Amino acid sequence: MRKLKKKGNFVIQFKLLKNMKKITLLIVTFMLGLFGVYAQSASTYVFTSSMGTYTDNSGAATTLAGVRADTFISAAQNIGFTFVYEGVPYTQFKMSSNGFISLNTVGTSSLTTNDFSTANATSRPILAPLWDDLDGSGPATSLASYEVTGSAPNRVLTVEWKNWEWNYSSTSAVISFQVKLYETTNEIEFVYRQEATAVASGSASIGIGSATGSGSGSYLNLTSVTAPAVSSTASTTNINTKPATGQIFKFTPPPVCTGTPVAGTATPANQTLVTGYTPAVLTVSGQSTGVSGLTYQWEQSTDGGSNWVNAIGGTGATTLSYTPPAFSGTPILYRLNITCTASSENAYSSVASLTPCGVETAPTATETFATYLPTCWSVKKGALTASSTLTGTTSEWMAEAGFGNAGSNAAVRINLYGGSVATPDNDWIISNSIDLGPTPSLYRIKYKIGATTYLGSTVQTTLGTHVVRVVVSTDNGATWSNANVIKTYTGAGTYTVGQEETVNLIGYSGVVKIGFLATTTSTSPDIDFHIDDFQVELMPACSAPTALGAGNFTNNSASLYWTAGGTESAWNIEWGPTGFTQGTGTVVNGVANPYLLSGLAASTTYQYYVQADCTANGTSTWAGPYSFTTTCDPVTTLPHTEGFDAPANPSCWSTALLTGTTNWAPDDASDGVPSAHSGARFAGKSWAGNDDALLISPPYDLSAYAAQTVQLNVWIYRSTNGLSTDRVTFYANNNNNLTGATQLLDIPLPISAAPTVASAGWYNYTVNIPLSFNTSGVFYVIARGRTTSSFSSYSVGFDDYVLELGPVCPMPTALGADVTDASASLYWTAGGTESAWNIEWGPTGFTQGTGTVVNGVANPYLLSGLAASTTYQYYVQADCTANGTSTWAGPYSFTTTCAPASIPYTQNFESATVPNLPSCTSQVNLGSGNSWTVENNPGYGFTTKTLRYRWNTTSPANVWFFTQGVNLTAGQEYKISYNYGNAGTTFPEKLKVAYGTSNSPAAMVNTLADYPNINQATIQSDLIVFTPAADGVYYFGFQAYSAADQFYLFVDNIVVDVNLGTSAFDASSFKAFPNPVTNVLNLSYSSEISSVEVFNMLGQKVLVKELNVAQGQIDMSNLNAGNYLVKVTADGQTKTIKVIKQ
Repeated sequence: MRKLKKKGNFVIQFKLLKNMKKITLLIVTFMLGLFGVYAQSASTYVFTSSMGTYTDNSGAATTLAGVRADTFISAAQNIGFTFVYEGVPYTQFKMSSNGFISLNTVGTSSLTTNDFSTANATSRPILAPLWDDLDGSGPATSLASYEVTGSAPNRVLTVEWKNWEWNYSSTSAVISFQVKLYETTNEIEFVYRQEATAVASGSASIGIGSATGSGSGSYLNLTSVTAPAVSSTASTTNINTKPATGQIFKFTPPPVCTGTPVAGTATPANQTLVTGYTPAVLTVSGQSTGVSGLTYQWEQSTDGGSNWVNAIGGTGATTLSYTPPAFSGTPILYRLNITCTASSENAYSSVASLTPCGVETAPTATETFATYLPTCWSVKKGALTASSTLTGTTSEWMAEAGFGNAGSNAAVRINLYGGSVATPDNDWIISNSIDLGPTPSLYRIKYKIGATTYLGSTVQTTLGTHVVRVVVSTDNGATWSNANVIKTYTGAGTYTVGQEETVNLIGYSGVVKIGFLATTTSTSPDIDFHIDDFQVELMPACSAPTALGAGNFTNNSASLYWTAGGTESAWNIEWGPTGFTQGTGTVVNGVANPYLLSGLAASTTYQYYVQADCTANGTSTWAGPYSFTTTCDPVTTLPHTEGFDAPANPSCWSTALLTGTTNWAPDDASDGVPSAHSGARFAGKSWAGNDDALLISPPYDLSAYAAQTVQLNVWIYRSTNGLSTDRVTFYANNNNNLTGATQLLDIPLPISAAPTVASAGWYNYTVNIPLSFNTSGVFYVIARGRTTSSFSSYSVGFDDYVLELGPVCPMPTALGADVTDASASLYWTAGGTESAWNIEWGPTGFTQGTGTVVNGVANPYLLSGLAASTTYQYYVQADCTANGTSTWAGPYSFTTTCAPASIPYTQNFESATVPNLPSCTSQVNLGSGNSWTVENNPGYGFTTKTLRYRWNTTSPANVWFFTQGVNLTAGQEYKISYNYGNAGTTFPEKLKVAYGTSNSPAAMVNTLADYPNINQATIQSDLIVFTPAADGVYYFGFQAYSAADQFYLFVDNIVVDVNLGTSAFDASSFKAFPNPVTNVLNLSYSSEISSVEVFNMLGQKVLVKELNVAQGQIDMSNLNAGNYLVKVTADGQTKTIKVIKQ
């Protein structure tokens, strides 16, 4: 006898047999029986539920104190015996505070997210009695421990979570639970005991997970604890009920297979594929289950089944599910070989075949897209050139359950969205191979299309810049050429869901493929394009017309047009009221294209059909119907009023979207218009959608008023909110669009935008319609509403629209004024042909009738004797002599300019109301950066009110601040001093100082100073001496021209004064040194220096000394460092120099 010793205490004796193969077989069979080394999976374990007794671990158990912490996993611990799980022996485990143990001792994590189907591969396999975000840190009595009980070969490992929290936010014991692993039987038990505290927001998983794989079949978890059941296909992560005390969940390994297994049926049995496409997953059904010890191997044959080899490539070749590699185009067979390892018996499944697509002979069956992708269709990507080879097996085309995103009629669609001009998106869906035969031009393609909102069913009337092309490949899809585009969809058009399209395959024969190519270069509009019911059919001898339409509508006629189906030159039409039954309408034979249909009723909807007359080849089928609506009868009598009080737009008013999605509609309130001016509603257009929309009046024929003035009288709401681009603009035009339109009125929503108004509310505006429209036939008044999708944009609206006869003596319009400090030139636009006017003027806000009236004035009129820097207003009235006077127009407000200042001029900004500029000063912003403001105590050394420029993150500064005008004398030497600075050494600012004869950037021709790199972050001072060339009023400008995204620039304490020096002083004989000076400044002159005065840059005298010598000294040691003006007097003359004190 020979003794063979294996792990544990087992000793097995074998007879020495001459046939060593038998010995080997016995050893292998025994080992397999001992350890269950078969193809097992957690999903094949047998689950049972029972009630028993929960017994705490003994005091001798090993404690794992760290496991009590939140999200903790222990180091590897010894099981105490060999435990076989899924056929693999394990000797160690790790314990997690989150309610599971892992048999993986390398790279394990604590897995706070419980989901068996996606569990981290480095932590598998896991056995989880209560997997959730748990810990034992709260209860003082909690304990994490394990112990081994019993004796070989029947030992038991018990891992216990005692008095555990569920979940981590608990502070007291909720539940105790255990995992038990049984030696020899390799069974797993979960045992539970309820504790006093209720579950807090539990969301647990309970079960066992495989060592490898993911998704269905890689786990077995409970779906409920109240009615215990398990699933290997549905991962349960929301258990929040405590198992009962004494509840036992047991997982038992499956039995070992015996005899010959059942291999089952492979599906799908047959697949017809396009070369390069990955086949569907091959699976089997009806095979042996519920046992272990089965191995799987997919096999392939390329010679019709004569020879088989193990499957090459793909994924899952040793599992029940196999995904073959991309189809090469060569027929191939697959089968599954299932072997029972214990018996060495095997069986083969039925055979699954992959075959290449054939060629369908035209005419073809209709492809309804009930299955996606249809058999032998393909999807690809690639641009269309003179010769394109497409790549890939994916595109953005997709299946849809209902054609046009509605109903249940399957189709295909693509979302036209994305790409750019530089990198367009090019997505293809391509038909199967179709044989058109040797004779060209026998067939056509027929299909249905539609365009809707993204995932919606609202039909769209334009594709924007998106393009969908129908292309023919003449070499069975090998290449594609832009010379073979047979249909293009783009821009405005008819895209009704379900409209049938036919395209003749003129010149095409042989084997072809038909491709639909969608090209997008933008994200707007965001729409879906749909295709359904594709087929190739014989071209009829007489093809029906396509692309029916109508236009040039009047109140009694419409021009009908279409695209010929072939070469025919005559057509038959049948028309009638919308919805009429064909055969009951009015038929007109032998008409031309287009055809003017007259004698219609106004504001009525009709439809028509059209049929080609191919003479000897008969007539086509009828195409249509196409619906259209005639316009309303023109309004011929005034006044014509509309209050928009009904919920829908009034009859004979129409709308048109130029951009965006939100159109005009009656509204009772919006974010920009709180209520109607009168009645229940007003005409409103929402801000949402970045819209530009038209509201078009009924047609007008005012020939009866040929020589009379007609005016638009309308109320428009003005708001404190909104952008200046939020506005209502009225036009007159002979067509119902803006082409060639005449602008009448343009009113912004914000009250601060010109023409400005004092407060939010409804304002009445009137404007004359140009007289030419009275005799030009039909015309329309068009209201254009413009908003943006910005949150700063607000809705607009108007109300109480009236088109009426103007007064016999129309009032003036467009009042204005050009001002000086003491006068104003008043002007206006005449309301008619009058040549004299009356005005009434006074201080702003005066009550008309209390002002000063001046009669019979001309236009313009110079109003003099006014006070400087004062606001006035005036009214004006036309004097039409025999036709009387007009109503008063106005008031128009204006403010006289400030009177020029005299020397010395000082601006320290203390009179300003923050953040506004001081009176009599101004600014001009030439760029898109910010403007100057006044800020109080802005810092960085500036402690009083100061002029400040604040950075703009995207735009550089380009803004001028102008002082009040200052009277200067030619030849006189002046000085200007000021402080300036910035807000950081890393944010350099730029400032230019200049002067000129007006407060405008163009007048700043005399540059005084330029500071291109202000970065000291402290107050800087400067004094500039200058001499104007001519007498006059001069303005001093300070230009901020810093780069974008800097910080703050400051200006303060501007002083303009006569220079302290005089021209009679002999400068060549005067010396002052050193400069810069630290302590003592030495002075010398050709005659006696009588006195010396020192001024700081604010103009303050800080030091005076009587010298009365030709050479002397001034002690400046007690002065702060900085710039100073030293004024020297000698012989009754003065000389001022700039000295830098260090």
